Amino acid sequence: FFSVLTILGNYVVFGAINGVTYFFFQKFASLVTFYGVMATAAVYLALWIDVYFVPREASFISPFENDIAYFENKYAIRRSQKEASFLERTDRILEKRLR
Repeated sequence: FFSVLTILGNYVVFGAINGVTYFFFQKFASLVTFYGVMATAAVYLALWIDVYFVPREASFISPFENDIAYFENKYAIRRSQKEASFLERTDRILEKRLR
């Protein structure tokens, strides 16, 4: 459904671009149309390859958000390790004082 909307949207956009360019540059309209169609085809081909042939995790999260989560987790783990080592150190100091 969304792909149909995308296709229709691209037709509208390229139609508007072609209309404007045809109005202003009637000599070059055929070239603009040709390159517009070629660009559309290239975009569709790239999207098709991306959707069907690029392996990725099955999730609704974008790769960018995955990266953010990765770094947040890394930072949280590092911070908890630092806190743990700090607590261990204070425990040792307190044990020495209590002896």
